Amino acid sequence: MWCCRLRMCVCLMCLLRRIIISIVLLISLGSAIFIGIASVILLFSERFSYIFRRLKTFIDPNKGDNLQTQKALEAIKQGGFTGRGIGEGILKERVPEAHTDFVLAVIGEEFGILMILIIFLIVFLLNLFLITKNS
Repeated sequence: MWCCRLRMCVCLMCLLRRIIISIVLLISLGSAIFIGIASVILLFSERFSYIFRRLKTFIDPNKGDNLQTQKALEAIKQGGFTGRGIGEGILKERVPEAHTDFVLAVIGEEFGILMILIIFLIVFLLNLFLITKNS
């Protein structure tokens, strides 16, 4: 009887040792990954400076240059519910790369909020269809 208890204690000690070793390995792996990413960002900080500026502007709009965001919001407001019409928007002429960065704002200005809602509905239904198809 005492032999079974001894075996159980040894098994529990082995299990506890494995858990502790796993936790230590996970912490060291996570630390290594974090240090690697941080060192890459610090080494190439001049390449990532625009990302830091955009994050600061996103967190606090008063700290940075948010001209593009302000122009996009104005364009959506000017588009109204039904929009100005195809090709009648002026956002794509006032903001660089508006056809890629602010495509939803261009659509909102030319076709209105109604078209933005239709696009959101299509994307939602497509995602719902794909989720139900996979499950």
